[in-house]
Amino acid sequence: MSGSDDAASAEGGGGNRATRAVRIALRSPLVWTCLATATGMFSFEVVKTALAPALTMWESHAITIAFCTLVATVVSGLALRHESWLQRRVLGEATERARLAEAHRTLTAEAAERQRVEAALRASEAELRALIGAMSDVILVLDRDGRHLKIAPCATDRLYRPAEELLGRRLTEVMPAENAATFLDCIHRALASGGPIDTEYDLTIGGQRLWFAATVSPMTDDAVLWVARDITERKAAEEALRHDAYHDPLTGLPNRAYLTDLLRRALARSSRNPDHGFAVLFLDCDRFKLINDSLGHAAGDQLLRDVAERLTGAVRPSDVVGRLGGDEFTILLEDVADASDAVRAAERVQSVLAEPFTVAGRELFTSVSVGIAVGRPEYGWPDEVLRDADLAMYQAKARGRARYELFTPELRAGADRRLALENDLRRAVERGELRIYYQPIVSLETGRISSAEALVRWQHPERGLIPPAEFLPIAEETGLIVSIGKWVLESACRQVSAWQATSPERHPPMSVSVNVAAAQLVLAGFADTVRETLAATGLTPESLKLEVTEGIISADAAAAVVTLTELARLGVALLIDDFGTGHSSLSYLHRFPISTVKIDQYFVGRMDTSDECHEIVRTIVGLAHALDMDVVAEGVETPKQVELLRALGSEYVQGYLLSRPVPSEGLEAVLRDETVLAPLPAGRAVAEPAAWVGALTARRI
Repeated sequence: MSGSDDAASAEGGGGNRATRAVRIALRSPLVWTCLATATGMFSFEVVKTALAPALTMWESHAITIAFCTLVATVVSGLALRHESWLQRRVLGEATERARLAEAHRTLTAEAAERQRVEAALRASEAELRALIGAMSDVILVLDRDGRHLKIAPCATDRLYRPAEELLGRRLTEVMPAENAATFLDCIHRALASGGPIDTEYDLTIGGQRLWFAATVSPMTDDAVLWVARDITERKAAEEALRHDAYHDPLTGLPNRAYLTDLLRRALARSSRNPDHGFAVLFLDCDRFKLINDSLGHAAGDQLLRDVAERLTGAVRPSDVVGRLGGDEFTILLEDVADASDAVRAAERVQSVLAEPFTVAGRELFTSVSVGIAVGRPEYGWPDEVLRDADLAMYQAKARGRARYELFTPELRAGADRRLALENDLRRAVERGELRIYYQPIVSLETGRISSAEALVRWQHPERGLIPPAEFLPIAEETGLIVSIGKWVLESACRQVSAWQATSPERHPPMSVSVNVAAAQLVLAGFADTVRETLAATGLTPESLKLEVTEGIISADAAAAVVTLTELARLGVALLIDDFGTGHSSLSYLHRFPISTVKIDQYFVGRMDTSDECHEIVRTIVGLAHALDMDVVAEGVETPKQVELLRALGSEYVQGYLLSRPVPSEGLEAVLRDETVLAPLPAGRAVAEPAAWVGALTARRI
């Protein structure tokens, strides 16, 4: 064996020992862990796998190569570890930079948003301050004790003190005790309820009384928010509306609603204390319509204001003057002992109104008709008192006006009967309850019946025959006179036409007089109605006479002259009835186409006992003859009157001496007898005792 072999052998022997040591070490987990830690390979299996080639080389005795491989492996591991560390560091720095960038962006956005919000808040605060400053509401924060905690800078002119004087001070220190008590009560109620409450109150600020509507809302357990709005204008408007609702706009006097309320209170006081008497005067201005129509509504309104002023000055301060409407006034008298107190008040009223009024530069006179109703225990409602006073007033008008009348239960009973009569009258025509009676008109020359006046009567199924004076005024007031008048006209024309047919030889033919009411005369087309009636009944116009009174003509002279002219053109004769009782009789005789004058029975019935009435009748007869008119004397009741009328030259007479009004069949018997009065003997002087008067051959019908 050579030296080299020995060396190798020696080396191999030593190497074997080294190899074995390395192999043993490499098989130790501890060694692998250390290597893994040294190389930065944290996985044990990875280190073992990486060093497997070196281990193989080592086992194959390639120690140098193995060592180099080991070193390379370790260096490679270290490089990988460093690279991994670098990667982690770079990644960490990038992440941090990204986080910082994101944080920067977030902070920037938050700062921008904060700036925007702050700007919006500043703008909102400025807007809110401007809005609150412009508000007209008073805004306060008050604690439970009424101490002023805060005061909004708005409506400071509505504060009861300057704001600097209110802060920190209690209500009781800055306002009257009564107002402070009201405020504190509202505060306590709002805190107790836990919710807002509404209230209204008034304060005197700067010498002016102001009204407020407030809402008091709890803010905390011990403080409230008081928001008050000035409602003075609204209160004034409400007061104006309330005043207008209870006062007459023309005179400013209490109206019906106000008077009704006052009467209700008076009735209540009277029921509690019978000694507390009261009375109501119901006043109606006489002839006011004439003044209103002649001078105009402006003058009429001024007269009503002047009347209201005088009435107010004529009563006691405790009495109340009111206006119901039109020309009707009322006076409520309190503390009235008996009816004499009310009578004295009525006399004072009539006295102050007797003085002339100056309206539109003209001097006017007016009077009032007064109805008096004194409080009674049976009164329960205000309308009952006004009703009775109104009834008494109408009684005063019916008895001549410019006077007063006391209410009596008989007036109410009469009004009830009148109302029942009105209701029955509305059905009378439909039920055929109306009748026509005829009163003859006799010629003094021939003694024969020349005509008859048609007079309507009412055969009531329960009350019997009702005279016209009782129901015709009701018919005129209600307008029923138009339909009744038309029925009378048709019935009378038909009856006279039948009489003419049964006595064709009679000459002149029998005629009929029909009364015309004012409502008929002013009715459009009345002349056409007459024409159609004549055509339907076959009566000639010459056989129809229409009677109108002076009062009817004077009511509307312009319309009357047109209608009467149309009727005259038809050939119908026109008579003026009750002549001598009107205020302008003479003017009608030449203005209207009148053919006959009927002298009122007032003068005829007294002409044989009164020289004055005899002279009036003589004058009327002479005037009528001068105007080529015939004369009919109404109301003849004595032979002496017939003698006087014949002596004066009256053509016709009518009255109870000759006949009362009778049904058509009663008049037919007299028509067959022909003569009612004996004719005047030929050659007998009318001034001599009239033998023909005592020789009346006709029976009273």
